[in-house]
Amino acid sequence: MRSAITSDYEQNLEVIKSGLLSLKATGADGFEGLLRIVLTGLTEIPFRLSASGLQGGMDGDAAISSDHVCFEAKRYSGEIHRNEVLTKLADLARKKEAADRLWILGATTEINTQLAKAVEEDGDKNAISTLILDWTSAPLPLLAIAVVSAGDEAIDFIANNFDAKTNQNKLSASDLKLAFLSISSHPEFENLLQRLKSNFNVSKMALKRAVDLNIEWRKKTFGSTRHARERLGQGLAVLQNKTFPSMRDELRGQILDELNACKEVILLGDEGHGKSWLSAQLCSDATGLGLFVSAEQLDGVSVNDLDDFLIDLLIKQTGEVANDTIKLRWRHRFEAWRVNPPLANLLIVVDGLNQRQNFRWDRLLNGIQSRLADIGGRMVVTVRPHFWQKEIARGLAFNPKIIAVPEWLPQERDELLTHYGISLDWLDKKTLQTLRNPRLLAVAIATLPHHEATTWKGLTTDRLLMEHLRTSQLENYEGETFVRLTKRLSEHATKVLERVKASSDEPSKYFQANSAAVIETRFFRPLAGPGDLYELRDEGLTLALGFTLVDQLWQTHSAKRDLTVRVTQLVEPINAMDRTADVIFASLLICALDDSRFDAGIFLALLDAFANLQNVNDQRFEEFVEIVKHQPEALFDILKVFCLETRLRINHDWFIHAAFVVASTDAGWYAAKAAIRHWLHCYNKDPVAQIRRYHKQSDADYVGQIEKKKAEIEEELESLSAFEEQLLKQMTEVSSEPDELFTLALRLLAGRSLVGFADTFVSMGVAFTLSKNLHSSRKAFQQLTTFNRVDRTATRSAFRKAIEPLRTKASSRGGQWTVVRMLYASGEECDAVEASALAEELRKGCNHFWSPSPVEWRQAKVANPDAIRPVDLDKGLQEFNVLDPDNILQSMGFGREDHGFRDFLPVACRFEPVAAFVKTKSIIGGLLTREGFPLRQVILNCDPHLPLVDPQLAKNLIKRVMNSNAFETLPENDRSICRMFAFYYSAGQISAGEQLRCMTGKDLGPDYLLSVIPSLKSQATEDIIAAVRGAINRNDEDAANGALVAALYGQTQINSELEDLILKCSQGTSSKLRAIAYQLATLRGLDSVRQAHTSSNWSAAIADGNTYEEWFGSMLLVEACAQDEILVDNILKRISQKTWFASTERLGISFTEPLVHFFIQRLRRGVTAVQEMQLPPVDFELSRTGPAPFSFLSIQETDRDSERFPKQRSLKEIFGSDDDFDEKQKKLHAMANSFFAEIKHSEARLLVQEFTIDNLRRLVSEVPLLLNELVEILEQAENAQFIWLKNLAFSVANLISAQSPDHAVELLKRASTSKGFVTQSLEDSLTLEHQAIWGSEVSEPIEAMWRQRIMGSENDEILAREILAAERFGAADFIKSIVLQLALSEDGLDQIYAITIAGYSIQSDIFVKTIREHEGDKGLTGQAAKHALIEHENAIWTQHWVDHMWNAPTAQEFWRCLMIAKTSMDARVSNKTPESSCWALYAPVFQRVRASAIKDRNKERKKRLLGQETPESIFIKFSK
Repeated sequence: MRSAITSDYEQNLEVIKSGLLSLKATGADGFEGLLRIVLTGLTEIPFRLSASGLQGGMDGDAAISSDHVCFEAKRYSGEIHRNEVLTKLADLARKKEAADRLWILGATTEINTQLAKAVEEDGDKNAISTLILDWTSAPLPLLAIAVVSAGDEAIDFIANNFDAKTNQNKLSASDLKLAFLSISSHPEFENLLQRLKSNFNVSKMALKRAVDLNIEWRKKTFGSTRHARERLGQGLAVLQNKTFPSMRDELRGQILDELNACKEVILLGDEGHGKSWLSAQLCSDATGLGLFVSAEQLDGVSVNDLDDFLIDLLIKQTGEVANDTIKLRWRHRFEAWRVNPPLANLLIVVDGLNQRQNFRWDRLLNGIQSRLADIGGRMVVTVRPHFWQKEIARGLAFNPKIIAVPEWLPQERDELLTHYGISLDWLDKKTLQTLRNPRLLAVAIATLPHHEATTWKGLTTDRLLMEHLRTSQLENYEGETFVRLTKRLSEHATKVLERVKASSDEPSKYFQANSAAVIETRFFRPLAGPGDLYELRDEGLTLALGFTLVDQLWQTHSAKRDLTVRVTQLVEPINAMDRTADVIFASLLICALDDSRFDAGIFLALLDAFANLQNVNDQRFEEFVEIVKHQPEALFDILKVFCLETRLRINHDWFIHAAFVVASTDAGWYAAKAAIRHWLHCYNKDPVAQIRRYHKQSDADYVGQIEKKKAEIEEELESLSAFEEQLLKQMTEVSSEPDELFTLALRLLAGRSLVGFADTFVSMGVAFTLSKNLHSSRKAFQQLTTFNRVDRTATRSAFRKAIEPLRTKASSRGGQWTVVRMLYASGEECDAVEASALAEELRKGCNHFWSPSPVEWRQAKVANPDAIRPVDLDKGLQEFNVLDPDNILQSMGFGREDHGFRDFLPVACRFEPVAAFVKTKSIIGGLLTREGFPLRQVILNCDPHLPLVDPQLAKNLIKRVMNSNAFETLPENDRSICRMFAFYYSAGQISAGEQLRCMTGKDLGPDYLLSVIPSLKSQATEDIIAAVRGAINRNDEDAANGALVAALYGQTQINSELEDLILKCSQGTSSKLRAIAYQLATLRGLDSVRQAHTSSNWSAAIADGNTYEEWFGSMLLVEACAQDEILVDNILKRISQKTWFASTERLGISFTEPLVHFFIQRLRRGVTAVQEMQLPPVDFELSRTGPAPFSFLSIQETDRDSERFPKQRSLKEIFGSDDDFDEKQKKLHAMANSFFAEIKHSEARLLVQEFTIDNLRRLVSEVPLLLNELVEILEQAENAQFIWLKNLAFSVANLISAQSPDHAVELLKRASTSKGFVTQSLEDSLTLEHQAIWGSEVSEPIEAMWRQRIMGSENDEILAREILAAERFGAADFIKSIVLQLALSEDGLDQIYAITIAGYSIQSDIFVKTIREHEGDKGLTGQAAKHALIEHENAIWTQHWVDHMWNAPTAQEFWRCLMIAKTSMDARVSNKTPESSCWALYAPVFQRVRASAIKDRNKERKKRLLGQETPESIFIKFSK
């Protein structure tokens, strides 16, 4: 079978041979023409035949001149004469102008080895490539393989070009196809074909092959950092990252244009500007040959050696191995190119000339340029500018184009940072500026984690330079090794310090170069002028000083001298340079990151020095964290020292906060865990240290106290059991009390499993036994174990196991208290029962703290309808009765009499109402007797007692204000306020006519409190007309304004006469008067006023911003539009943007659609405008009050820019003074006015107005696409812009919560954590945030967020507010479900939450069973139930007294019920006035008292969480 197959191949080979022999030996239609087809197939290079005749040995050349390959082909069928063949080779060798020459010998017989070798040797000698295609018998002839590889094209050529003179049989195409198919299916065909092709795939065969190989070499080199480093000495992997955004396209285009025009380009740029990267990109993109030459590659190369150097480089960068043959080929090419330059241009990049400053670069560049000029090549050179100008430029024999390579533009830098997921908000301005340096930006991106905000917030120029140094040796950034360069920096900085210390006149940073080399690096810069002066760059000076500080500390350390003292000495001259903090930071950075310079002792000495630095900007905290992260063990070591010190270091908080950040990392937690174990095994038994807190050495009984404490400690030591003694031996004694150390350790354990620390807590119990003053850590342990949710079941088991050795009679009392503590800490009620019993036993015979009696008046629950008369009421009443009313409300603060009155008043109202009336009225009587500031205090603080003002007091007060100068000594602003309050107190008790006279008079009008509105009585039309006309005749616009206010709220009927007067008022000069006229015209439909207003040139832009004219004038235009008196397009230009949303309700979709378009345009422009704006130095609150249709703006101090680590304030700063208050208010208003003036003509002002959910919902219902646009704007907003959009984000998130709950949650969380400066307040301390979150549509993501807010509340004030918001804004069912769910949980902490939520819920009556189930519990559920029951009862009692209040028969009884209700009132009671009540005029009083009561409840609740003292927030943070 095998012989049959072989015979078949042989037969088909004979067919192919016959076909070859049937062709002419020469000519385009002969063997030469066939070979053209074969060559094209093998090389993918199209060939063309030369003309017939004398050809100089050349039978064909490449059809494309850019890949010009001369070739000769001869077919031999018989004997081949050696001399004839070699003569042909010699003929081809004479064609010198051909850069690539190929001679092919084709034969239908086998060529002997001697001839083949002779052909190859003669070819090599003449730089000619040779190829022999003969008819070797086995396994297949190469000529047959070559021809068969050409396929159908070869078949057709042979069949169509039969030459009868050859005496061969004519073959058909089908005959040839069968033969070709047979040979191509031979098992060795493919292998032999690839081997044949490989003969062509070498650079010496053809320039195109060299170009292809060079391109492959460049792709591999520039596509891998490793290959680039190995081949170029730098990690210039410009092709590695395919997602990298295209940068500097315009600059590259400019360089290419210049290369095409002038052939030589010099790229000048300072260190790190990206010259090498840019040149590498140019080289990688070159279409012809591209060579990249690093400066060091030219070591030892002279101008005369350049030909050899370039040839070697060409061979290397085409992936070939150099030998004489291939070198000869390239040398021949160069000679040929000088005659006929190739179209495949040669580009040579010479990079980093300044890296080899001892070279004569001018000569080398001249040599390279002259060679490239001969062959049409191009050259790019990169070099630093000073070195170029000083050493090279003068010696050039050509005129290159100079192009400067700048740093990144800000937008380019930002694009790159964003590409890598780095938020621009993480970086300060100085660091952003430094990151414009491409190299430093690349270093930062390569070395820092991209998505860790803290890392980038802590990034500084020094850190960047340090990372640059650490990578410089690897990346060849600097000409020296890391060790040599840092040593040189250190030495230079030492000289700087010496000069500063010596107060030398010599510039401290200037140095004389000790060689001709140009010092031009990241850290050194040459100075202008003919000399060799250079300077230590300012940006590198700090780091250099850090190196010298660390290096000199090493010398001190080696000499075994005190490092702390030496740091102080070294810092002294640095202080004179005002760089102390910077250099300490740099030293810490160097010590932490440079392994060769790190030493724990030196690092601790530097940390110690930092701890006492003054005025360190807390914005550098992240920088500090990033340093200590690298040496966490040292951080925790120094923290132990600081926590045990009696003094507090200036920067103590830096270390505490850093510990938490470091512990959150894997490496940091490993160090923290070891430190915590060690810390909790510390104890103190020094009596002197333990009494130091409470007794001074100068105290008379100081020695006695020491002896007493010593005896206590010795007694405890003697009572220790064997187990406790063994435990004590394993612990570490410390010289100070470890309270702070323990507390820090326990705080670090928040959110961690406590299972592995159970035995450690037992050891801590021994320390508690020996020192009774460890109060903070005792509290921290209780809070940690209460709120920690990690492995609670396993923790309980571990705790019980750990205390087992203590549950013996031999254990000391301290050991037994440890058992109690650990049992309570388990959180299980059964353990709490056991702990309670043991604690009760241990307390026997001990002194107990006094607790007040529940039957005394101070503990009385006066709101309880069933409350009994306190046993000491008479004593309290006596003290109450003797209070001097003239000593109450005398100043801003509260004196003894103020407290006495305030505390007993509710008790008196409940049990002795007559005494309460008499005393309170005596204080109110001060309205008629007091002067100056005491009068002010009575007026401004007695509004809760307004129901006790009778008609006589009201008339006397009005008479006093009119006939005296009682307020004259007060500041002007206070005088106005007091007049308004005086009218408010009197208005309800005087007639309508008297009210009108007050409001139109100078003494009490025309300004008024909104609270007075319910007291205003109906006014007759004729009275109003008379008042207004009289005012107009007197030109008294204030009086006219007061009369119109009386008409507005007095429900006066407006006839034509009064309408005419109102029209005149609408055209007055007073903005307030115009505003009230516009308001009346809008509400009462006064056509003449409206039409006159519409036809005027009035617009909100010219209205007085200090009155409400802007609003009411705009709304009157809106009404005109509704009456078709003005076009929608015109109205938008005239009305205030504050009225846009309110206008849609009146005008509908015809107005809404253009408004939405206008609104979105303005909004987008506003978002753009605020990008560069500074936030105001104050906060604003928008709130609704009374009947006003718009929100009011109030100004508040901001804590947005507060210090991260605030200094302790003095008592004066805490309490302030009256003058301080007034001055502060002036400053706040001045800052607010400045801010609004700045944005007045900017679209940014739109972002400071009110955005309500209802308004946006109305817009979206009519223009649904608006919601998508708003979402897009919010998504695209950067953090700095989002701050301005916070309230809009809340509203939008609420509206998308039904369709996109996940997106809504994301938006709500972003808005909640954003520090905005405008708060939209609703009632009862609720805000738009609460409404947006708790008013969202129910879904799993929304409910998860709700639960997180409930469980993450830091105290009961916040928890109660969240529950209130939930039940007010539609999530009452969620509150009910979470209570029931948590109540069924087996986890004690869940049960505590269920109980507490139930107590604060408005639905507490249906949860009361849940609360009472735990009323008698001994553990935390019992404490929670006790407080929850109080809150539940308070709600019931409050409603009882409020109901009685609204139905009271007299004003005095109204007031009495109100005072009693206030003691238990919270936001669960409605602030609405029942329609059936006759006491509507006192609604403002009730609302103020209710607000005050809520404030009081909040103060109380802020101190608690779940029935116990409010824990530190760290323990709540991890309990959600």
